Amino acid sequence: MKILKTFLKTNIDIILNSEIINSDNTFYLKIDGYMVSDIRVLARITEISVKDKYRDLYVDDDTGKIIVRIWSEKYDMMKDLDVNDYIDVLGRIRFFKDIRYIDPFIIIKVNDMRMIRIRKKEIKLLKILLSKNML
Repeated sequence: MKILKTFLKTNIDIILNSEIINSDNTFYLKIDGYMVSDIRVLARITEISVKDKYRDLYVDDDTGKIIVRIWSEKYDMMKDLDVNDYIDVLGRIRFFKDIRYIDPFIIIKVNDMRMIRIRKKEIKLLKILLSKNML
């Protein structure tokens, strides 16, 4: 199986429903014959939960909901973010106690709502390319 070494733009439902493979403590999603660990999701923040050592952003892209977990050393990523903001998250898939979540490298606040339509079109094209082994 081929490892995809790029941030795959995808929907949350794909993250939640794909098979997980653990290889050398890196979690991969099995998507159309590829192993994917780094993903890119555009979604709306529906809730922010504060814990002792981390913050959870609950995000929804209309296909599903997932947690973006921000550990204390990355709290500056949350600056200027609030519930109902749209964010573009580049991160790695993590899995702990049957919960899938995203550990972000970058979070970009999205102010142009046209980006949502553009991302949906990009994901449709990527699905076609993945299914035809064209990546």
